[in-house]
Amino acid sequence: MLFTCELSKYCPAVPQPDKKNKKRTPAMLNPFIVIVVLLKSLVEGSRWIETLLPNIFLEVEI
Repeated sequence: MLFTCELSKYCPAVPQPDKKNKKRTPAMLNPFIVIVVLLKSLVEGSRWIETLLPNIFLEVEI
């Protein structure tokens, strides 16, 4: 759910209700923006998983 919200903010490919008022993002920027969003969501996701499931990370480290 969080990832979908982040993606809809930054990725022009996701339909937005107020898209008509905004200028279209150049196509060359789209992959970069998507990569940044993916990295950000991975960092947030790993923190979220660590708080809920610390045992899995301990097993992986061993």
